Amino acid sequence: PASSPEVRGSIRRIALLQSINLEQHRKLPMADLKVALEAAGHTNLATVLQTGNVLFDAPAQVTNAELETELRAEMAAAFDLDVPTLVRDADEWRAVVELDPFRELDPHSSRYVVAFCAEPPEERVVAALDGVDLEEDRWAVHGREIYVSCPNGQIQSPVLQRLGRPKSSDKSSGPATVRTWGTVLRVAAKL
Repeated sequence: PASSPEVRGSIRRIALLQSINLEQHRKLPMADLKVALEAAGHTNLATVLQTGNVLFDAPAQVTNAELETELRAEMAAAFDLDVPTLVRDADEWRAVVELDPFRELDPHSSRYVVAFCAEPPEERVVAALDGVDLEEDRWAVHGREIYVSCPNGQIQSPVLQRLGRPKSSDKSSGPATVRTWGTVLRVAAKL
């Protein structure tokens, strides 16, 4: 359920946890995460899938950057895991969906991804992809997101191979995490 900032003084936020439940040693059941975040005072929590997508309400005066730091510390305390986390508000998420630069291609939702970055990655992406044979891949950077249509799959994608897996230690663009278009739409449906 969407919150009403005018009535409640809060904004709906989406926390994107990096590399959760993808590796054996980074297992974090979403039910446990929800309990821990509720205990830390977060409200109106919902999770989407098992890959670290958490919707919650937060006071309007608290910035996304402050929430990223807070959530990371809370997960470290509760689970002894260092989990880089990015936060977007509901309006930012809806803008990602509305932009959809590959709408006309009608890509399969698992072969179309969005990399959410802490900082705008334009220069790094252009440099990394300079001279790469894109094959059938298409990519676009808008703000802090990289949209990639990879019709031959993520593993075979020349764009995703060249960009590499996002690292929390990447100082050129800060933390980043990737979600399929299907996940992006599922989160949007819960806003």
